[in-house]
Amino acid sequence: MRWAKISFKFILLVTTLSVYAPVDALDQRSSASIPASMPLAIAASIPLRQGWNLVASPVISSDPAPASVFASIAGLFDVAYAYDACDTADPWKKYDPKAPPITNDLSTVTVASGLWIKASADTTWIVTGTTPALVNILLCAGQNLIGYPSGGAADLPDALAGIAGKYNTVYAFDSADTSDPWKLFDPKAPVFVNDLTALSPKKGYWIEMKVPSALTVGAPTGTTRRVNAPYFDGATNYSELAVFWFGRVTPMENYADVRIGYNRDKLIVNVAAFDRRLWYDTSPSASDMTAWDAVTIYLSLDSGPGNTLGANAYRFVGQLNAWEDRTQWQAAYRYNGTAWALANLPFATYSGWRGDAPNMDVDDRGWNISFGIPFTSLGLAGPPPQGTLWRMAIVLHDRDAAAGTPIPNKIWPETMAADQPATWGVLNFGVPSYTPPAATPGGIVTIRHKLNGATVSDAAVGGYAVCGEGTDYWTQWGDTKESFYSVDHDRFNVQNQSDISDWPCFSKYYITFPLSSLPASKVVIAATLKLYQIGNAGEGWTPGPQPSFIQVVTVDRAWDETALTWNNAPLASENITGTWVDPLPTFPGWPGVLRQWNVSRAVSQAYATRQPLRLAVYSADEPYHSGRYFSSSDVGDWDEVGRPTLTVTWGEPR
Repeated sequence: MRWAKISFKFILLVTTLSVYAPVDALDQRSSASIPASMPLAIAASIPLRQGWNLVASPVISSDPAPASVFASIAGLFDVAYAYDACDTADPWKKYDPKAPPITNDLSTVTVASGLWIKASADTTWIVTGTTPALVNILLCAGQNLIGYPSGGAADLPDALAGIAGKYNTVYAFDSADTSDPWKLFDPKAPVFVNDLTALSPKKGYWIEMKVPSALTVGAPTGTTRRVNAPYFDGATNYSELAVFWFGRVTPMENYADVRIGYNRDKLIVNVAAFDRRLWYDTSPSASDMTAWDAVTIYLSLDSGPGNTLGANAYRFVGQLNAWEDRTQWQAAYRYNGTAWALANLPFATYSGWRGDAPNMDVDDRGWNISFGIPFTSLGLAGPPPQGTLWRMAIVLHDRDAAAGTPIPNKIWPETMAADQPATWGVLNFGVPSYTPPAATPGGIVTIRHKLNGATVSDAAVGGYAVCGEGTDYWTQWGDTKESFYSVDHDRFNVQNQSDISDWPCFSKYYITFPLSSLPASKVVIAATLKLYQIGNAGEGWTPGPQPSFIQVVTVDRAWDETALTWNNAPLASENITGTWVDPLPTFPGWPGVLRQWNVSRAVSQAYATRQPLRLAVYSADEPYHSGRYFSSSDVGDWDEVGRPTLTVTWGEPR
């Protein structure tokens, strides 16, 4: 590709655009869609300089008519233009406040549209409205003029990960930089060429699309933790609940597995805590419910980037108890605009424990609590449509003695602040599928440790296949490395169960696949994770080995396989998929029995952001003896085919 400095003029502008760009010419077409919103009214200020400004509204106005949206700059601007690339016959849309209304065809201003505004003087455009929760921007082939209605600046190329491989260039226009107003991002260009490094919600952007597509903006990105809750049409299958985790295992710290799902009536959340000492209040009151072993679930039905609590924010608290009726050991709250207020909201909890007994100074194993939160208690007639996003946070409260010595809470996500919903995680209703963009099949890449020089790092954490034998469960287990259990670490176990007493047997698996062997600027059509099963937990027990629903999640940071432990392993970023894995009746011979997971969506996301594919494998199983043994990347070359493998089918974008 040759790069040259070129100049051309947009039809509307009396200025010359000078940028570094491919020698081929640039078209000028753009389009936008209608967003979803959240009911928090704010006033956004967008500075305008005399002359042309390329901007966008970051909020949804209650009246989208231009006369209303531009009311704060009435008399201070000459004309505003939008550009609808999908209207090929008449893409430019104009609003001239001095012209006869019949001559204006810009009828509405949306957050999805970029705007050229010609200001007659330096001023500030103040637009009042609600921050969007999730915006789907329709993009047509060629140039599109769009806004980027996110909660803040988003780095490139991550900001456009959803359309990776489908666009050529992005331009911004900074009217304050009079010497070089045009800023460029080209994903194929050398680093020195790009001077546009992030997209912001008050700016407009020209984006040249290779093919029609849609860009989703407003869904929290970056390190925001997300759980995709599965839907159950009828009875809930405990093992198929989505699973994620947080916390640490030490004498004074707790760890929790969280399982979540929903049905037509309610949201279901189960929290299983590894807890050395169990204490609950035998005479509970709402005022000190969380001063004992308890769990708080925060929900906000508003999922956007706004950071203010609203009337759709709820808090549900459940405390451990031994055998008593649950009524006094739970409480519900709703935010009333200024504070959390106790609310008469029906919901159900159930708690259980394992160990000696609560309220005794002896070591136990832990406890769990299940919440059933009816949608009607949240003002809904039924479950939200699949794809609906809420905000959610969870706090695990701990008490280890009658005196109540303060112990810090464990929180999910780890950056959560109770009064700032933008710091909470994202709860998505339904498990997204992956539909690849239109592409011409190009090839298949196989990634496996040592194959074509690839390094595929992996490690197991937890009790391995020996239930933590040789460790003290509270002082050593959580910080024990895989090498303690196996010098070769050539196999791993994935195991969980509903009985918290056996948590020393629980085991997770982490693996990282480099994606550097995939050719650049292609489309991920499909991707499959392949593991070879070689055995089961529970042989010789009654009941024997049980089926396991093994889940795959993404993780968002690198880790060192020689130092990875239960306590320092990354948290789940997002659950992707799950597959039922039956027990093996007998050893099948090498390389074992192939088990497969569809990880197309995860690979597409990692590839788009130029990151390796980082996965964790775990389960939410209910029965005993559901552990599954697989070969790892460290198995000898004699069984190289049995190593974990990623196959990726890629194609040329169309």
